[in-house]
Amino acid sequence: MQLQQEGATVCVVQDADSPVGLITIEDILEQVVGRIEDEYPRDSKPSLRDAVLAGGVVLELAAQTPEQAITELAAAIPADRLPPGARIADLALARELDVSTDLGVGVAIPHARCPNLRSPLVVIGRSPDEIVFSPHPAEPVRLIFLLVTPAEKPDVQVFLLGQLARVAGHASLRERLLKASSPSEVIEVITEADRPLPDSSSSLVADSGVSH
Repeated sequence: MQLQQEGATVCVVQDADSPVGLITIEDILEQVVGRIEDEYPRDSKPSLRDAVLAGGVVLELAAQTPEQAITELAAAIPADRLPPGARIADLALARELDVSTDLGVGVAIPHARCPNLRSPLVVIGRSPDEIVFSPHPAEPVRLIFLLVTPAEKPDVQVFLLGQLARVAGHASLRERLLKASSPSEVIEVITEADRPLPDSSSSLVADSGVSH
């Protein structure tokens, strides 16, 4: 099994080489032994749109490197949305240095779990240039989604990573995000993406870059 070989707990689900979602070890086990209830309560599914509204949109990143991009996006988060002393950039950078979160379609999803965070946040960044996130990129990164979720609710991170992977997996949505002329247009695209997107048969490709 590729999950075991890669030492990952989460895999990207791909359709025609484009990511459309995520699957976890738990999902696979549940197919074999039935539903697994973990120690964390299952809250209502978070809204990707709400997470972006809470985080923000940066249409023109000045950053030239992944480290600069993550730091710039973390700095864009409104201070009142974060717990005192939160160091989001450090948390996300530590994760990125471990394994790249480059999805290979011009999109990267750096992410972090922050203790005592009230609700999940997503900051969307767009680079006018191209940022190299991984040693051998299939495509340089233009769109970056910084995802920050409560450390106490790991299931929220998995769910929103899946939502963001679905956005990344749709070429038309990526194109609209790249062409959006205002943050409100970006929110319109995300609002549409929050609705169920057409599903199709997909293949499983292990990618420890989105595991935690």
